[in-house]
Amino acid sequence: MKLLMDMKLHKSVMSAEVLETFANISPEGFFLDATLGDGGHAEAILSAHEQIQLVGFDRDAQAIERAEHRLARFANRVTFVNVCFEELDKELTRLSIDEISGAIFDLGISSNQLDDSERGFSFQTDGQLDMRMNQSQEFMAADIINEWSEEEIANILYSYGDERNSRSIAAAIVENRPLYSTIDLAELIKSVSKKFNGIHPATRSFQALRICVNRELEQIVPALEQVTARLIPKGRVAILSYHSGEDSLVKAYLRDLEKEPDFSLISRKAKKPTQQEIEENPRARSARFRSFEYIPI
Repeated sequence: MKLLMDMKLHKSVMSAEVLETFANISPEGFFLDATLGDGGHAEAILSAHEQIQLVGFDRDAQAIERAEHRLARFANRVTFVNVCFEELDKELTRLSIDEISGAIFDLGISSNQLDDSERGFSFQTDGQLDMRMNQSQEFMAADIINEWSEEEIANILYSYGDERNSRSIAAAIVENRPLYSTIDLAELIKSVSKKFNGIHPATRSFQALRICVNRELEQIVPALEQVTARLIPKGRVAILSYHSGEDSLVKAYLRDLEKEPDFSLISRKAKKPTQQEIEENPRARSARFRSFEYIPI
């Protein structure tokens, strides 16, 4: 496992938009970072608001360690919780936190997770087919690749990765397994893919496997509901999504929420990163930023 000093701090996406959204946040209640990662957004919020108390959730123990290091100077104002955000209610109750003045969800995966070959999220370097955000979890990508049926594999590649070649890829996987290496899987996918469209042909399949392993999509709406129920008046929630499946769930949730008189969307359309940010941080290119406010009548 890599040492903290060897890991680069993840560059947070759309930090300017995040700070603008929470510019007038109340110091009452707690601010919730539901996807703490390396602590970039948390650091920006804590620096901008000297009275804010922050609770940071992340299921990745390595991410918690990096965030603790990054946020050491705010130690008396931060509580770290090493669980997935679907457990928000239980953990906030345990901490006797009833009210939240703001919350941010930065969905998807961090650069450090992608860049660590031991985690198996990327095919840029060789590693085992792991892809677990929570490494105490037993189920991993290799289980899908080597144990699931051809139809099941094809379905997740199509549903979670929008992969049009899902059936031919699934057939090749079943024919050539066992497979345990990220490079071997990526090369196999490449060999049966017809069009590259500017990105590596394994990109969508790796995304789909990661989403499935970590149950990412099914946890989003329950977590948003839990946070919404704890907002104080004028409390705000911001969500960054990077995948069409994520953004569709968030958009639908906000559409339903807007029908209630006590909630208002801060922006009618999703905000996108500036061209300058994309040039400086290419992984920001697919980001979509949405936010809402609780204003009881």
